[in-house]
Amino acid sequence: MLGKQVKCPQCKNPFIAVDPNAVPPPATSWEGITPKSEFAFDAPAPLPTTVEPSREDFDDEKAPARPSERPRKSGGSTFVDYLLFRRMVTPGVIIVLFYVGVVALIIGGIIQAVSGVLVLIHGSIWGILALLGALFGTILAILLLRIYCEVVAVFFRILDNVRAINEKLDAGVKTQG
Repeated sequence: MLGKQVKCPQCKNPFIAVDPNAVPPPATSWEGITPKSEFAFDAPAPLPTTVEPSREDFDDEKAPARPSERPRKSGGSTFVDYLLFRRMVTPGVIIVLFYVGVVALIIGGIIQAVSGVLVLIHGSIWGILALLGALFGTILAILLLRIYCEVVAVFFRILDNVRAINEKLDAGVKTQG
């Protein structure tokens, strides 16, 4: 079984079987290692690649692919996850605020366009500038609002990905320890 992928009988997570009595290789140290010349370095070693287990490795069990399909560490409800800040309400609020902002910007653009038309009717050339400002200003404001909301949403996606990586690392430490 050594070196083969097996499932834990308790938690059913797959892991590579190792000899618990084997002595681990000594940790490498950078002390005493000098480059061949002052400017020439060897190419870095390629990063180890990991192979994701296939569905056949799980004995008819579905492999959890997305964070929403993974089992929760706490075993609690979604409401408890919100209370303990494991899930954030801000991404949903950002989406709602974006659409409310778009509606407000469009209404503001319409009001500015109507005032531009009224100024144009009274014979002032400034009405054309007000119309152009309403059109391009509204489009630019909606675009900037979208960019801002996307940047904030990216931070929350990064947070979710870091949380998923931590869960995988914790699961890996528990299966090996």
